Amino acid sequence: MRLKNKYFVTFIVFISIMSLFSFTASIEYNRSYQNNLKYTKDKLLLIKLNLESLISSRMIALNGLKAHAEIDPNFTQDDFNYFAKEIYNSSNDVVQSMSFLTDTTISHIYPYDDYKDIVGTDLSLNPEQKEWINYAKNTLKPIITAPVNLVEGGLGIIVRVPVGINNQYYGQVSIVFDYDKILSASGLIELSEDY
Repeated sequence: MRLKNKYFVTFIVFISIMSLFSFTASIEYNRSYQNNLKYTKDKLLLIKLNLESLISSRMIALNGLKAHAEIDPNFTQDDFNYFAKEIYNSSNDVVQSMSFLTDTTISHIYPYDDYKDIVGTDLSLNPEQKEWINYAKNTLKPIITAPVNLVEGGLGIIVRVPVGINNQYYGQVSIVFDYDKILSASGLIELSEDY
């Protein structure tokens, strides 16, 4: 009988120790999980702010091109180059190209030598882009679309700012961000590799 009590007491002590160990491990795991969750949320917030900054600062610059097009709708490719070059060069290599669409057709592009082959392309006929081209045209509201299969090849993030003359739609100024480069510059690719 004494031997049974001894085994019973040993068993109770073992169960108590294991319960205490499991409880402590659970608390530590939960604390570690909460710390990782907070760290990830903080990183995602920083990435969101980086993306917003990269895109919104270029959208503001597009308004200069929009204003120029509204004042002089017959501007030349050289005029477009003059304005687009400044935005393009200030982009930390995340901007792939900039274009102006007269109605829905690419009429101006920068850098011209790299993308002159797509001048004359009517994007309202492109299945990947027609819905968003027409949205900007019909609502006269800026729009950001991503990811987009580009007519010049590859993936991009496109910001479109409609241009109106005498309260009538005239065209769109757009900026194409290199998809991989902007995600990398924002920190998203590094985070996705870590997690």
